[in-house]
Amino acid sequence: MSDRADTKRAGRRRLLLRRWLVALALLAVLGGVFTHLRGQDKKAPVRSTTYVVRRGTLPITIVEGGSAESLAPHKVVCEVKGNDTKILFIVEEGYRITRKDIEDRLLLVQLNASEIENRITSQEISYQNAKAAFSKAQQDYEVQEKQNESDIDAAKRAVKFKAMDLQKYLGEDLADELIEELRLRRAAEDAAQAAQNAATAARGAAQDAEDGERARVAESMEELRKEEEGAEEERGPKG
Repeated sequence: MSDRADTKRAGRRRLLLRRWLVALALLAVLGGVFTHLRGQDKKAPVRSTTYVVRRGTLPITIVEGGSAESLAPHKVVCEVKGNDTKILFIVEEGYRITRKDIEDRLLLVQLNASEIENRITSQEISYQNAKAAFSKAQQDYEVQEKQNESDIDAAKRAVKFKAMDLQKYLGEDLADELIEELRLRRAAEDAAQAAQNAATAARGAAQDAEDGERARVAESMEELRKEEEGAEEERGPKG
């Protein structure tokens, strides 16, 4: 029994001794590391930076990508009618207009205006033709009016002469002739009035046609003028 107890005590002593040796080894290593670090700190002095604290606004800036758009964009739209309008000249993309360009009326865009010019010429020819037709109708009316007046005067003279003859040669035959003459006179007056009415109607129709043609031509000219103004705005200031 005593041998076993001695053996256990000896084992405990050896275990305790090992633990102390391990602890001493760790302390030695830690001491060496501390000494090494302390030596480095002495060789390289620590630099310190100081700053005075003040009360103020802390700016927070966020950088983000994006694209800029104009607050008041201006779209240039071609208002010229037709699909065959060709661009003869246009400034290069990205060109910046300066105040001097505006003063010098720099040409920005030039469109092919040959079709519009041909239409203007055609409308002017139509207007001149309508004007000539109206002048001829007016002259025809005046001629017809004078002819009607002459026919009425001739009929009145004929009736007057027949009445004088009736007074000289009153009788049955002359009475019949008087009735016939009265009928003819009434027919002549009706014909003259109808001719006069026809001439008046013809003049009114000619006037209406002329007014309509003038209005149509004026409307076409105004439309073409607006198209030209639109084309001028598209072209911009001319140099």
